[in-house]
Amino acid sequence: MILLPAASLFLALQHPPSPVATSAGNPNGKEAESIARIEAMMIPTFLIDGKAPRSASLQQRMRELGVPAVSVAVIRGGEIAWTRAWGSADLEREISVTPRTRFQAASISKPVAAMAALRKVDEGWLELDADVNEVLHSWQVPAHDFGPEPVTLRRLLNHTAGLNIGPVGGYEEGDELPTMVQILAGEANTEALQVVTRPGSEFRYSGGGYTVLQQLLVDEDDDRSFADLLGETVLSPLGMENSLYAQPLPKEWRELSATGYWNAERPLEGGARIYPALAAAGLWTTPTDLARFAVSIHRASQGCKHPVLSSSMIEAMLTPGLNEWGLGPKVWQGGNVFEHGGSNDGFRCQLTLLLEQGDGLAIMTNSDGASPLIQEFLLTVANEYGWPGFAPVRKQTVMLTPEVSRALEGVYSVEGWGSARIVFRDGKLWAERSWDDTVEILPESSTTFFTRDDAQSVRFVDEEGEVVAAWFSDWRFERVGDP
Repeated sequence: MILLPAASLFLALQHPPSPVATSAGNPNGKEAESIARIEAMMIPTFLIDGKAPRSASLQQRMRELGVPAVSVAVIRGGEIAWTRAWGSADLEREISVTPRTRFQAASISKPVAAMAALRKVDEGWLELDADVNEVLHSWQVPAHDFGPEPVTLRRLLNHTAGLNIGPVGGYEEGDELPTMVQILAGEANTEALQVVTRPGSEFRYSGGGYTVLQQLLVDEDDDRSFADLLGETVLSPLGMENSLYAQPLPKEWRELSATGYWNAERPLEGGARIYPALAAAGLWTTPTDLARFAVSIHRASQGCKHPVLSSSMIEAMLTPGLNEWGLGPKVWQGGNVFEHGGSNDGFRCQLTLLLEQGDGLAIMTNSDGASPLIQEFLLTVANEYGWPGFAPVRKQTVMLTPEVSRALEGVYSVEGWGSARIVFRDGKLWAERSWDDTVEILPESSTTFFTRDDAQSVRFVDEEGEVVAAWFSDWRFERVGDP
């Protein structure tokens, strides 16, 4: 994919805005000019043929999407080149965000937890391809009817264990918090964990799988809590000094941590949800610490000794399997891009690294509506520094009759994930998503659409003239009723 130069896509802003920002370090003149250009003009995630591209600054997009704070660490040539933060960690208390402000890493907790599990494999305490029930003693993966294939550590890490729980739920302050065994047994806010497809046969993203991983690590190492284990084996060796697997967050950490928001006008009750499933969603950290994690993997991929893992285990972690997923992160673009996103209530984040070049970024926000901004920021930084393989997607839209659009209306649901209500309103189709904001979906054909905010695919399944399901990216949602 050819990276399109910004100058050929957008008109320069005559009066670039100056968003309030704090930074670490002292970028040189050339780097400071790059930061100013990035702040001034966000590249959209997609371009619609025949329509002028939108031109907006970072500050404008934060206002439009209701994002109080954005914090970033940019990696260049295997080093953290600069960090910067814009906006407010807490609007009511008027606390500005800084590069040291901690955010919930959400699902980026998974690849960090995966590193601890792989360390146990290096040390001979765990095996990648053994049945995890041989180690689990507090709880056992239920028997299944899909043949002899077991649930293994490798399959937990790369989401091919065939398990049913997608994302794990959070709790409000004051709620009674479940144990891992209660979560896995279905005695919390998710159903009981089960094997629902043959292990190893397909990719099925599973927060439940990482909850099994957490119990596995605790059962294998009775002397340490999961938080202590991760601190001692991963966070401390990598210098991630502002990171902690802790839910709820200790009081002494709260002043340096961001408040989560549904949008800039609606903070989360209590400031943040509590996620007892630490391996799946429980890490509090900073972009700088996530960048340290990524830099360590880049250096190891180039032959340097890693502080935690052997070279063979780094190679295993970065080998893509089904759906381009490695043992913890997604690994795509021919094995060169290491990536994971995160989505907890009130927080959105992204970690992306080009392994060969040692270029990338970690970006963290405190708003449910920040996903489009995160992708725009990634494209804008990639364009500024010439990273290959990142560019706006070009889209063509078609006109549909109201009858064709109304035939797609309905409630679509997937077990363990959520639901989407497709409605035709004001001449447009909308997806009211339980896991994210309502978004317009634009037609490329009578059954293929994309979301206006971030160009994610939505594909409807028509069987003998009846719409029976819809794919949202890699997830199939069955049509379960009328809108």
